Amino acid sequence: MLHDTAALGRLRICIKWRVGAGAMLPDGEPALKLTETTEPRTRKAARHLRALSLSVPEGSFLGSEKDLIARLGVSRPTFRQAARLVEHEQLLAISRGVGGGFHARRPDVSTVINAAVTYMLTDELQLADLFCASTTLTIEAVRLAAAKADAAGRARVEALIARLAPLEHVPQDWPDFHREETEILELLCELGGNRALGLFLSVLFQFASIAFPLGLFNGRDDLMQVRRSSRLKVLRAVLERDPQVATMLMYRDAEYITAHATPAIQAQVGEIGRLIARQAQQ
Repeated sequence: MLHDTAALGRLRICIKWRVGAGAMLPDGEPALKLTETTEPRTRKAARHLRALSLSVPEGSFLGSEKDLIARLGVSRPTFRQAARLVEHEQLLAISRGVGGGFHARRPDVSTVINAAVTYMLTDELQLADLFCASTTLTIEAVRLAAAKADAAGRARVEALIARLAPLEHVPQDWPDFHREETEILELLCELGGNRALGLFLSVLFQFASIAFPLGLFNGRDDLMQVRRSSRLKVLRAVLERDPQVATMLMYRDAEYITAHATPAIQAQVGEIGRLIARQAQQ
């Protein structure tokens, strides 16, 4: 065991970076200090630039190339490599010419989603994995929406029910059905107040539309009908602020869809989807 507090301090220095306590630059800005590490200089400089960009509002001027090279204490080639990395992440905007320099930027959510989807496509994920993850996250989104929706949110749910209920038994083509699914899910995620859930579900839905374009519902009017009725029941449970009923309905819906999918898709979903659904009975 380590009892030497100085040794522990050195260990911490070797594994993280921090803002120097109370340290200020001549212009009054906090001095972000890179600490000792074996991390490559380019990656370390990129991490510093990333932190600097995130510490100020979007569009804020961070400095000229000369200023930032001095601030980071790196060579020009190292700085430029680091800047390219952070620019690729859409956290840095570069203006050229006289008076140019570097500005804080924020990535567009679609870029984040597309990057994640691209990675997932190279990893040969199976529909069973997708079904398991999306069902679990959707159930949590429903639970949070039912538990947390305020009066204004419930009014939006009520308006959505009023619009969808007359069309419950009207057949739809796949694009229209998918648009309604997405609209409902986005609303539930918003009402639940968990933006991470919404982001992760957007990634999974986008991935599914590319990797499994036929999905579970395309060409299956019977399953789309079941889902239309099920989601109305879920929305009514959210309106009644009943998380237990809302999640139970989602479990049952997942169980039914899995059991009645076409044989080829059912084989991919397999026991994983049914296991998720059966948790409602425990």
